[in-house]
Amino acid sequence: MKKLKIMLLLFLFAMNIYAQDSINNSYYSLDRITSVTNATEAQVYKLNDILLERNSAINLSETKEQNFDINKAYRKKLNQILDKNQQSKMYRSNIDTNTADRVSKKEYDALVNKHKLPVNIESALTKVLYDYEYEQLYIEQKHAFDKDRYLLERSNLNASKSKWVDYIKANFSKSRFKWKSNFSKCKNVKIIDEDTFISYHFLVNLIKESDELSVDKHITEQDIIAELQSLITKDSFKEMGDKLIDFRVKSTMDYDNRLKKLDSIPYSHAKQVLKDYLRTKFLEKTTTHQPFLLGLNWELRTQAYNIGKEKEKTLSKEKEFTALKAKAIEAGLDENRTQQLISLVKNKNLAIEENKTKKIASTFSDLFQDSTYDTRKAIIAQFGRDVSGMLSKKEFAIIFADRFRATAKKDTKEQLASIFKTHKLNKEQQQKVHELVYGYFLNKAIANVYYKHQGLLKKQKLSVLRYRFEKNYLELMTSFDIKIDHPTKADDRTYKW
Repeated sequence: MKKLKIMLLLFLFAMNIYAQDSINNSYYSLDRITSVTNATEAQVYKLNDILLERNSAINLSETKEQNFDINKAYRKKLNQILDKNQQSKMYRSNIDTNTADRVSKKEYDALVNKHKLPVNIESALTKVLYDYEYEQLYIEQKHAFDKDRYLLERSNLNASKSKWVDYIKANFSKSRFKWKSNFSKCKNVKIIDEDTFISYHFLVNLIKESDELSVDKHITEQDIIAELQSLITKDSFKEMGDKLIDFRVKSTMDYDNRLKKLDSIPYSHAKQVLKDYLRTKFLEKTTTHQPFLLGLNWELRTQAYNIGKEKEKTLSKEKEFTALKAKAIEAGLDENRTQQLISLVKNKNLAIEENKTKKIASTFSDLFQDSTYDTRKAIIAQFGRDVSGMLSKKEFAIIFADRFRATAKKDTKEQLASIFKTHKLNKEQQQKVHELVYGYFLNKAIANVYYKHQGLLKKQKLSVLRYRFEKNYLELMTSFDIKIDHPTKADDRTYKW
């Protein structure tokens, strides 16, 4: 089999020589040789002599075999007249670069399995394939009449090329495998994410292991490994790293259920924290040409989640203070009193947070002695006294009424169920009763808190509030032609609804 392969190669070699001789007359044109090689005057005389000798012999030749021997002898004399630099110029001037370009692009597509790599990486790899193809065409030109030398140099070149191609394929396969094993089943993955991931790890692996590759001695015009290594310092590579970081963070955020549940702004904040961390690590790795796998473990995700939750708390507090300030303005407080109220709320929140820490620290000592920290109940009680002291009842109601609406609605719903069960009312009547009952329970909830630390006054205020409600309720039901017995006691438990 090996012998048959060699015979086939020799046959193709011979056919190539005959084809060259029939279509390429540049080797037999004095003007062409002189122009390409910048031949000296002495060389021109010698070239003219061997050309005349060769042409005379060709005219007398009767077979292709004789033509071959005549041209072989001519080529030997030509090489003796020209120096090595001139020979190289002459042979390279006859290379079909379009063929080298076409073949190298075709081989590149097969090499990377049609994945879209960044332009700079594509150019660098195609350049190597082009150089190999160009070098092969050069060998064909140079050793057109020396089959043994041609076979030897072509074999060496192909061995070097095969080694390089296998090296590239192996690294590319590693990168593809890394993608498939980690992200091929991820949802919402774009092609650009896959290409970027594979390109990044392919390049980093290539650079990391480049010392193992010995480039063929013919490919010396540009050190391809140095060129690939230089890519890692260019903006285009950093842009690729940024795209990969964005993808890695997004896939992590989508994967972690805790992070997915964060609100939009805390989510974005946590996402940025992860990006900043990976970007720092990316820069550290690129300066040392080390692979960067962009891992985000549980600890890092937890840290990002906690940061997101802290941001959520901060935003919630900022929103709370913005709403509080708006209500204070609505209640007619000036800037000084508004800031005083906000300070009271902030101090209360801070005291409660500190209380949590102190409580944990004092757990064991509390078993045997009095607590040295204020309880949450005491903190809130002091806050209530301070707020009641600086705000009128009306101001307090305007500013904090929203805090009591849920309780008022719940009590109203329960009471209305009892009323509507006892009395048949139309929609308009139900609405009027609802407004009256809801107003009572809302004002009752507000009074309970505002007068909480003034026991006797609180009792008086609630009694007055109850009396007014009963009076208004009685008048309303009477207007509906519904008879209600006047209560003997101002008590929720005995009132005849």
